[in-house]
Amino acid sequence: MSLLKYIERVKRMDDLIRRKATGAPEKFAERLGIKKTMLMEELQELRVLGAQVAYCKVRESYYYLNSFVLKIGIDRSDQKIIKGGQTILLKLPESGIGELKIIYFHSK
Repeated sequence: MSLLKYIERVKRMDDLIRRKATGAPEKFAERLGIKKTMLMEELQELRVLGAQVAYCKVRESYYYLNSFVLKIGIDRSDQKIIKGGQTILLKLPESGIGELKIIYFHSK
């Protein structure tokens, strides 16, 4: 899967959770175009970033228990003369802010 597709899927997950419009796990996975097992893995990744994600059986939706903010960005400001790249997952539990930072390198 391309990085951009992954980022779009994570942003869609966050949006659906924030709006409490995910549906049951099977429906949520279907909306994202993934299997339920992968959905569980990606929800766990959000938890590693500091999101407190819970499921409401009455509403049939996932929701955030904390004021989690997902920030995803691509930083090209610090380019080096190196081919490659690195993805860094940062957890900032005190603030409830999770960040996925992608450092992009290319040859000049």
